[in-house]
Amino acid sequence: MNNSIKDYKKATKLMSKYVNIETMLNHANEAQAEIINKVNNRTANNAVQSVKVFCDTLIKKRLQKIANALPDEGYSMGSVVNVWFNKICGQDDRTEEYDGNDWTAKHGRVDLDLTLEELRNIKVIGGLVTYIPKQRAKVKKCYWYSCTGAKQHFELFKVDGFIYGDYHSTNKDEAKERGQIKIDRIKRKKVNERKYKAACRKQYSYQDSIDAGNCESGTRAFIMRLGLDSTKKYRGNFLLKKAAEKSTSSVRFIKQMIEFKM
Repeated sequence: MNNSIKDYKKATKLMSKYVNIETMLNHANEAQAEIINKVNNRTANNAVQSVKVFCDTLIKKRLQKIANALPDEGYSMGSVVNVWFNKICGQDDRTEEYDGNDWTAKHGRVDLDLTLEELRNIKVIGGLVTYIPKQRAKVKKCYWYSCTGAKQHFELFKVDGFIYGDYHSTNKDEAKERGQIKIDRIKRKKVNERKYKAACRKQYSYQDSIDAGNCESGTRAFIMRLGLDSTKKYRGNFLLKKAAEKSTSSVRFIKQMIEFKM
């Protein structure tokens, strides 16, 4: 018994001292080597299990996101939508039960099995579960999931088409044209947001309010309501914060002045 305790202590010291397992074993006797190998195998198995659990968790989250975007049969009390990859399932349970009576609710069920290729290349774009294979084209070939019918007549199917930006169409030219419109709109929005933020950091005076189209009476009333000085300038962000504390109409008043400065 004493020898096994000594061997365990010696094996523990060797594992703390050396990183390479071969070096540990070279300095160990037969009993100590057995202990080192057992600990090493246990650690390796735990590491493999940890990696598997981590990967399965990521896959499950991805499957759940896809399930959340799929249509269901349209039962009034909901459906369960399952998306499968191997034995891993991502589920969106949309079901409800009747309250306060003995009626059994009628629920639907949708199941979708994905291949590894689909799992890698499916994205939820514009609310549609969309598969886009790897390709260099700007207007990309794809398919997305749609449905027809309801309840017992429900059918989930793939629609072959094209996508540009986040615009889906079965017509390539339409996808490019409409997609470009959306892309341009998003770009303009981002530019305007940057301009608006920059304008919010600027200083504003009584005259700026008048120039922006706010009437003199309204401007004076606003200054009095917020306890401001009509001879001073104030940063746009400060005015917005103070206006929000008062009323929605006050916020619109300040926004008009900031947008004019943009």
